[in-house]
Amino acid sequence: MQIKTFIQRRSVVAYIGLVPLISYGSFLLVAGPNLLHGSSGQPGTGEYVLFPITVLSVCLVGLALTARQPVPVQETKAVIE
Repeated sequence: MQIKTFIQRRSVVAYIGLVPLISYGSFLLVAGPNLLHGSSGQPGTGEYVLFPITVLSVCLVGLALTARQPVPVQETKAVIE
């Protein structure tokens, strides 16, 4: 419950935190094993998958955070002169 209220109240902070976490996490999952084994700097097929993952993560996190936001309703008062 606390995470939900944090995301609703501070959605920009959650967005700025989630996007790099997903992007860097996917980089570590895809390119991390090759970096640990000391392979050459030539990109493999896995590295070409990182760009769509990064772009889609930015898009999906933005959509998910805006979809969960309640729409504020403003009351208007009619002024009769």
